[in-house]
Amino acid sequence: MSSDRSATARRVAVVLVAALVALSAFAGPAAAANGSVELDEALDNQRVSDEMSFTFTASANETVSATNSRELDGGNVVFEFESWNDRDGGSGSSETWTVEAGHTYEVTYEGQASSGASEQRHSTTVSVSGGSTSVSETLNLDVTLLEPSFGGASSPTETVTFRDSDEATGSVDVNFDNDGQGVMVPESVENINSPSGIDVSVDSLSSEVDAGSSGTASLDVAVDSSVSEGDYTISGTITDNLGNQQDFSADIEVTKPPVIDIEDVDVGGVLRGQSETVDVTVSETAGFEGVSGLDVNVIGTDQDGSMVIRAGGFSTSAGGSDTVEVEVRANSDADQHADLHWQVQVTPNDPDSPTETINVDGEVFYPANLGSVDGQGAENVFDVPRSQASVQESETEVTFENTGDLDMDIQNIDVSTDTAEVDARVEDAPGTVGGLSTGSATVVLEANPDTPEGSHSFTVDVDAGSAGSQSITRELTIEHVPELGVERNDLEFGDVTVTSRQTTSVDVSEVLEYESVPNVEIERTAGPDQYLEIVQRPRSLEAGESAPLVFAATFDTSAELYEVYQWEFEIRGDGVEAQTVTVTARPTPYSFDTISEELAAYDGGSGPRAETAAGMTESLEALESQLRDGEDVPEGDLTETIAAAETVLLLLDSLEAADEARTQNGSEAAQEHVLRARATQNAMAQYVDRIDSQRVKSSASGSLSAAQTATDEQVEIQESFYESQLAGDEGGEPSTLQRANANRQLARLAEIRGDSERASELNGESTAAFETYLSQVEDASDSVEDARAVRASIRENATLVLFDQPLVLNPARLDPISADIERIDAAYAAATETYSEAGATQEADSISQERAATLQRLQLTQYGLWGATGIYGVAVAGVLLRTGRNLYAYMQDRRTVQMGAALQ
Repeated sequence: MSSDRSATARRVAVVLVAALVALSAFAGPAAAANGSVELDEALDNQRVSDEMSFTFTASANETVSATNSRELDGGNVVFEFESWNDRDGGSGSSETWTVEAGHTYEVTYEGQASSGASEQRHSTTVSVSGGSTSVSETLNLDVTLLEPSFGGASSPTETVTFRDSDEATGSVDVNFDNDGQGVMVPESVENINSPSGIDVSVDSLSSEVDAGSSGTASLDVAVDSSVSEGDYTISGTITDNLGNQQDFSADIEVTKPPVIDIEDVDVGGVLRGQSETVDVTVSETAGFEGVSGLDVNVIGTDQDGSMVIRAGGFSTSAGGSDTVEVEVRANSDADQHADLHWQVQVTPNDPDSPTETINVDGEVFYPANLGSVDGQGAENVFDVPRSQASVQESETEVTFENTGDLDMDIQNIDVSTDTAEVDARVEDAPGTVGGLSTGSATVVLEANPDTPEGSHSFTVDVDAGSAGSQSITRELTIEHVPELGVERNDLEFGDVTVTSRQTTSVDVSEVLEYESVPNVEIERTAGPDQYLEIVQRPRSLEAGESAPLVFAATFDTSAELYEVYQWEFEIRGDGVEAQTVTVTARPTPYSFDTISEELAAYDGGSGPRAETAAGMTESLEALESQLRDGEDVPEGDLTETIAAAETVLLLLDSLEAADEARTQNGSEAAQEHVLRARATQNAMAQYVDRIDSQRVKSSASGSLSAAQTATDEQVEIQESFYESQLAGDEGGEPSTLQRANANRQLARLAEIRGDSERASELNGESTAAFETYLSQVEDASDSVEDARAVRASIRENATLVLFDQPLVLNPARLDPISADIERIDAAYAAATETYSEAGATQEADSISQERAATLQRLQLTQYGLWGATGIYGVAVAGVLLRTGRNLYAYMQDRRTVQMGAALQ
């Protein structure tokens, strides 16, 4: 029977556990949220806070709102919503947010207390509510006020000494303790009591004293001369802003001993190994007693010298003065300008007299001394022709340094040379050089043209007597300079007939007769890089040598007739200054055979191209005939006719290139050649229009008409091709990008025809198509990003990622995952289709491949999820079957028990 009861108890426990599990899914209130803060009672600008949190479990997917804030105690206590946090992920600071069923949320409020809040527990109730979720919570904030408390004050002793006969001053620092738990705010020092003749005032008072710390009241003490020497007591009370008080007292000792005044001593420069002595006045300043003897204490030593103060027999009456002797000696090994310094304490022979501390200073000086002697070399440059040169003179400066501090006397300065052809002398030599200064003298060197080129030594001797003597040797450099010269700087060819060749020359020379000039170079620095060449040039020049520089001018048909051409050449060589030569020439008319021969290659057949070439050939022949016959040709006709003929050649070449490009690569490849041909034909029309001679213009106009016909044929072919492309006759319905390009090319063709209205219309259609293309590409990109974002979400929320394959093992996500995969597939399909319609074929192929790879990987994810769902279903079925069997057994036992009770 007991075993039956045990079984029954186990079954009841199972049912209770199941019930508790079911109840835990619903939201319910939690324990109260508590916080505490501490405020300093003495402060009126505090604001402190503490956080308090509670949790709840959402019962449905819905939007909930939390209480924003509560104010208590007249606004001195505030409870304010701070944040929410989903323990399953996610957080925010807005009091309204969306919750998910079964998720647990932590809600945090901040409790704030300001100065003036009552010391007690402040409570309020806040809530979080939505459709089926409703939670309320009590928030408690305990406010504690911290009070300060005086813990005693020091009783200092201060000595006030009269330093003059009027008044003595001093200061007293009274320290006081804050033994309380809160900050103390001292407010005043009151009830100050002091003897007659002693005035006490407050200099400073600590503004705040932390708990367990000390503050200071600094008092200024002024004692009148009528107060006798002795000990006196002052007292007072320190009060804080809460009314707390602390009494204190301090002892003041008044003394009137003799007091001396002595200034710092600076003896100035002291020569090394010698001494300097000065008398210093010492005065008694208090006026109450005289001084009889001084105590002198030198603080420390100085390694560069010694010092002594002789005060024997010093004596003065009250308010009087006397002198002492201060002697400073510099050591014989002291460094120059070393600072000599001592601190000396001087005290009257009275136990109450204060000590005066003074500084005794000096500086180590050196006698005059000849330091470094220096100078530069000199150079004589012979830069006039040798046959005209005379003696040349150069100067250099020699300097001599006085490293001592006293003046240095200069006894003598002399200069000598090692070359007979060079003479030297000294000028402007000073007699004295000041301490730590540098003197200088001028050395003058003379050389004649026969002095050998190179370096020649000269020596300068400086004699400074007891300060020393030195010599220096430097070099005089003799240089024989070469120089380039040209016979003339301007060369003129005059008129040069086109296709003919003319030459002219100029002599280039070394003019100074001293040195040769190697590596002679001629470089063009200005002017066109054609029509003129150098046919003979010097490569080097011996001293005094001349050589010809020969130029040749040849103009071709590209030259502007009667235009003056100018070139500038720079002639350079080693060690010489460059020379400049300017060359000018003017081309005159020439034969038109060259252009006529090129046109003849096109005028042998029939059709508009042959007519174009033939007409321009006749125009050139007419112009050439006028020039040969000496007729008056209108200004510009020659230039315009030649330009028109060269334009015809370019036009015919472009038409031929268009035919070849179309044959090999289709009409699109011919487009630029056709456009170039039309632009060239337009230029030809301008040249022909500017021809004035009717005889020349007539043939040129016929050539222009034929050129227009030949060009129009090509334009019509291109227009037909692009119109067929728009109509879909060139391989199916055109893409958006193809429509944009076709309309753009038709607009260019219309523009060169002069149909600006049609060109503007076609450009508008092209722009609209291109904008559509951009929109389609953007839409396709958005679809791709949507697919990638969903794919990334599946990966981020996967149960695990194995070999870069996301696996989801949560059966509850079967439907969401299937929906996400369908969304990904649809997004990729839409992107591929949109890219294809736009004409972005490369992007369409890439996204199509990405789609296939992604779907293959996600299919494996879906298979894994189906397997996990099946396993989970079997497990759940087993649990339900076992629970049903237990309940059935329980009911059977209960029925048996009831039947037994009825039988009894």
